Amino acid sequence: MIKEKTGRQRYILFSVSGNASRKDIIHSINNSYRKKYNDEDMPWLTVYEKNYGIVRCKHTKKEEIIDLLNSVEVNNKFSIKTLKTSGTIKKLKKEINNS
Repeated sequence: MIKEKTGRQRYILFSVSGNASRKDIIHSINNSYRKKYNDEDMPWLTVYEKNYGIVRCKHTKKEEIIDLLNSVEVNNKFSIKTLKTSGTIKKLKKEINNS
């Protein structure tokens, strides 16, 4: 019903090495996505705290978004490394709080 319209979501936990603001992360992910893909399934940064972030994406794009995140590096200022994937954001927030 509702899932048919919106589709299932996946949440990807990543860590950031280097100095980056929330705005830097959003711009780098969006720019990388636009260069690679020409569609409207843009990943969405839902959480960014303590150098960890969580991105929401469609379940069909999960592997592509993981590859995209791992390839993001901005002028040696920061880089992103994916850590875990989940169907719920709650589990990944626990990971951030335990680190």
